[in-house]
This record gives sequence, structure tokens and C-alpha cells, in this order.
Amino acid sequence: MEPRARPPEEEAEGRGGGEEKERRREEGREKKDEEKKDEEKKDEEKKDEEKKDEEKKDEEKKDEEKKDEEKKDEQKKDEEKKDEQKGEQPQPQPQPLDRADLDKALEQLDAEDQFQLGRPQGRQVPVEKDW
Repeated sequence: MEPRARPPEEEAEGRGGGEEKERRREEGREKKDEEKKDEEKKDEEKKDEEKKDEEKKDEEKKDEEKKDEEKKDEQKKDEEKKDEQKGEQPQPQPQPLDRADLDKALEQLDAEDQFQLGRPQGRQVPVEKDW
């Protein structure tokens, strides 16, 4: 096959147009580089904004937590004041009972309890394994 004939403009480019093509390529590369830099700047700005937003949200959460804690503290103080005004003292925690006292207390409760359907029966089948 014979090479096709090119118009004269293309022939001129083929001979001396190599420099022009190279210049255009360089311009295209520069434009692409500038676009990439612009995109990177935009990305960095977005990241900075996101960081600022996150910091604001964190600060808001901390402020809310502080407010909640202050409210709880105020409620506790109010409750203490009410208790003091009533003249009531907080009840002490019950002392742990030993086994003998516990059995005696349970027997006493059973004696006081009025079972509506009669006294419950114990377990008929012996326990196979006690954990």
C-alpha cells in the first residue's frame, strides 16, 4: 500500500511542526499540573474544614457533657437539701447476715406469711447435681 497523501498543512507540521507539537504538549502538561495542584489545594481545604467541623462537634459534646454533669450535681445537691430539711438521715446499708441468722429470719418470715393456697410443698425429686 502506498502512503496516503497528506495536505500541505500537515506536511509543514511534519517537517517543522515538531517544535509546535512539543510546545503544545508542554502547555497541556502544565495545565494538567496546575489542575492537579488546584485539586490538591481543594482537597486540603476540605480536609481542614472537616477537621474544624469535627473539633467543633467534639467541643459541643464536651460542653453538653459538662452541662449534664452540672445538672446532675445540682440535682444531687437539691436532693441533699431536701433530705436535710426533712430531718431524715440517710439509712445505713444493711449489715451482711451470717448463715444462721439468715435461716432464722427465713423461718420467721414463713411463720408470719399467710399462704393463700396452703404451704408450698418441697421438691419431691432429689437434686442430682448441685452447682
